[in-house]
Amino acid sequence: MKYGLDFGTSNSDISYNNGNSVEVLPIEPTSRAKEIMASLWFFDYEDEFWSFGKSAYEQYTETLGEGRLIQSLKKYLSDPTLKNTYVHKRTVDFDELVMLFLKEMKEKADQLTGEDVRNITIGNPVNFSDSGKNDIALQRNEKGAQDAGF
Repeated sequence: MKYGLDFGTSNSDISYNNGNSVEVLPIEPTSRAKEIMASLWFFDYEDEFWSFGKSAYEQYTETLGEGRLIQSLKKYLSDPTLKNTYVHKRTVDFDELVMLFLKEMKEKADQLTGEDVRNITIGNPVNFSDSGKNDIALQRNEKGAQDAGF
């Protein structure tokens, strides 16, 4: 068993290979495009929890923006100067943000498949940016996946 992940700047999806067939998983069951999860993070200041994808957008609008919305994180993966950001009383490492999103996708996928899948292939663009920075982005993806349970 193996997952394939497209971790996109705007949207992400995850597929499941059971050895016989591959299917893109419906990780956002209440969305029109059930197989696509918006690449969004939202930290709710009042309740102090993270939400992701469609839920992140809904929480952001319900709380009237009383929290921290993070989007387009992937475009910063190759930036060596971006190490952390401030989220409600604490500093959050960039690597932790990647891990949180990948962990959410893993948990949703595992729930749908009934498996605890540890193997994953993460699709990457040919180059995030110049070759030196490209390595940084690939390392961050790999670390995030490992920390998320892959």
